[in-house]
Amino acid sequence: MTTHASENDRRSRGPNRRTPLLLAAGLACLLAIAGASGAAPRDIASSSAAALGRAIVSEPLQRPSIRVSPPASPGPSASATAAVATPAAAAPAAETPDSRPTRPAARARSAAAGAPVDGKGMWIWHYGRIAGGNHETIVRHAENLGLTHIYVRVGSGYSGLDTLAQVAPVIPVAHRAGIKVIAWYFPYYNDIQADVRRSVEAMSTQVRGESFDGFAADIEPAKGADFSAETAAAYSRALRAALPDRHLIAVPMRPTKSTIASGIFDAIMPHYDAVAPMTYWGRFDPAETVRYTIEYLSRYGKPVSPVGQTYDMGPEGGPRGNPPPHQTWAFMKAAGAAGAVGVSFWSWQHATSPEFDAIRKYRW
Repeated sequence: MTTHASENDRRSRGPNRRTPLLLAAGLACLLAIAGASGAAPRDIASSSAAALGRAIVSEPLQRPSIRVSPPASPGPSASATAAVATPAAAAPAAETPDSRPTRPAARARSAAAGAPVDGKGMWIWHYGRIAGGNHETIVRHAENLGLTHIYVRVGSGYSGLDTLAQVAPVIPVAHRAGIKVIAWYFPYYNDIQADVRRSVEAMSTQVRGESFDGFAADIEPAKGADFSAETAAAYSRALRAALPDRHLIAVPMRPTKSTIASGIFDAIMPHYDAVAPMTYWGRFDPAETVRYTIEYLSRYGKPVSPVGQTYDMGPEGGPRGNPPPHQTWAFMKAAGAAGAVGVSFWSWQHATSPEFDAIRKYRW
């Protein structure tokens, strides 16, 4: 998700649409969606991806945060079809995966061991641009990265379930490798019944008798969407009623003065089993940003599995280029220490080799 592409396609949550969006209810979120070079325009849902993590590029945390200097030059472009590369070491030399501090014993855990959002995950937006859409290759790369779960886009309120048939076959392949598959959908709220109907259809889909392990609702503004705390609550409530026994994951923008004031968290959190906030840090310190996000959302008593940034936020007003790998590492380390049950990154197609290397080396 980047913030995920707005579905008009801002998710390049990917992220790539660059359509700045000013939210009326006090949500001043920059939802930009820029497609990867040469990439076809994304659907609104995808553009929200960009929004997914980027939303609120210029809005600081509620409390003062430490800013991070932007890279001296733009980072390498993420290859849309790149297999997981193994470039230069991403973790600081003085720190290794085994040297991480022990996490708090009181850390909130998922209700059931091995819940979908536990561990390390990646978001896949344009499935066909990752290893040519080859399910076995994608899963093999996921294993190499040490992933426990992947998020795959099934559709949006703008485009319908346009990618469900393409991504569903990965379910049994991933399950054989012990990797969970989470369906993510971008509701538009213009027709809540239709959004819920599509969500249920995705979760009812089976391939060789196997289905998605969880459902992630990308809850953010998008061009053309009727987004508000009220419509998001209505969708979330209806979704829970329709899928009472399935693992539902809320994917909202990170807590900031404007998102908190909008009432979005109070409106949606009662209806989900876990929350995966888009915690794109932009010009802010990744560790401070994720610590505050987890601290704020912990009041709802739900497992938190933040979505980190592996895409270029420059077009949206952030530092140019993908974040350097030491920031990827700092994000994971701080999330674990603060009590997160897992982390994931937006997005696979935009991540660079150094970022992949940091994710691979970090033992969750």
